[in-house]
Amino acid sequence: MIQGWKQETPEVGPEEKIRQIKHILLNRKVNFYTDGQALKEIARIVNQDISIIPEQDSPNLTRYRITFDGGTPCNVPALGYGIGYGSYQINALPVIRCDFKVPMSANCAEILTLVEAIRAVLGMDCRENVFLDIWGDSEIAINWANGVTKHGRPCKLSKGSSEGFGQAVQTLRDILRGFGKVKATWHSRTNSVRTFGH
Repeated sequence: MIQGWKQETPEVGPEEKIRQIKHILLNRKVNFYTDGQALKEIARIVNQDISIIPEQDSPNLTRYRITFDGGTPCNVPALGYGIGYGSYQINALPVIRCDFKVPMSANCAEILTLVEAIRAVLGMDCRENVFLDIWGDSEIAINWANGVTKHGRPCKLSKGSSEGFGQAVQTLRDILRGFGKVKATWHSRTNSVRTFGH
């Protein structure tokens, strides 16, 4: 916990909290923490919505925040996958539920739910004008949306990947081409449960 943080009374909004954290760290001359990404990490630590931090390098793009989650009632191949489902929300619009009507792994359901959300964005705007700001609790889906792992290595399908997963990944890669900017960020499962109930 950052020293002095508990002295915040009354409760203030996330922008003010981030400003206060920055002020504390600058006073302590921890220059590394003036970096924007580090400030986002601080915001994450104190459980604030870091989406309020503007993207300074995308002034001419329309930002669409996609939050998504997918799954299946049974994710054990030996028992037979359950029917895939998912939910997504774009900005503050109503939550949309997806029923894929066929058995699939949880990873496939996550990726296909994201694909459906991106298709919805394309129904509202031209891809070259769009900044896709993607949030989800599936590291695999987030990695494929970014095209790299969390360690910065290019994503590759493993030899054991199922045909269905490979097709889902290819569909995602195809639909992401041509957007003005794409940024995918992992968040904890509690966010999905709070937003979607699953």
